[in-house]
Amino acid sequence: MTERRTMAAEPIDRWIDALASGLIEPAAETFASLAAVTGAALVGAVARRGAMQFAEPHATRMVEIQLEADAARDTLFQLADSNAAAYEAFLGILRVGADQEAEPTARLVALREALETTIDGQLQTARRAVYLMGMADEVTRAGDANTAADGLSAAASLHAAAVAATADIEINAFAVAEPARRAELAETCASLRERAATLLGTVENSFRAATNPT
Repeated sequence: MTERRTMAAEPIDRWIDALASGLIEPAAETFASLAAVTGAALVGAVARRGAMQFAEPHATRMVEIQLEADAARDTLFQLADSNAAAYEAFLGILRVGADQEAEPTARLVALREALETTIDGQLQTARRAVYLMGMADEVTRAGDANTAADGLSAAASLHAAAVAATADIEINAFAVAEPARRAELAETCASLRERAATLLGTVENSFRAATNPT
């Protein structure tokens, strides 16, 4: 059996080429993972430089952010792989013809459970992206004009991740049987996107303050 490659093990150009090929499904979730990992890396980079430049207690806080952002990168890689595996399981069930199933109801339940697993993973990606946007604002607000652009770029990347992940959730929500659960997912996605948009504006303001001090 061919060993399954993980996202963390693949060079970035392979992921970009795969996205361009149209063969990755769901592409939005893969993009969300790439954008979230990139945003986390930028947050860590800005915090790492701040830890070397700032006096206490700001230096210690930058170290804390750096460590958390680095850990988030690992978590996001793991989420990307588990999300992909869950969606592969969904497609595998889908490929099995209904006439080959002794119990069509059991097949439908399995399909819904597999897609629910992918939705849960996408929710985690979106929530982590929004959480990291708060850290992007904190490192940007630190006031180093030389890294402010990196902080804003981190926020923009994480915002894109949140938008992509929530969009994919809403596309997949058709499989959720309970109307109340579908409504809850729609509300959660709208709330995450609104929070992400607000944070992006906040980081933009922090960027302006850092680069145009009065």
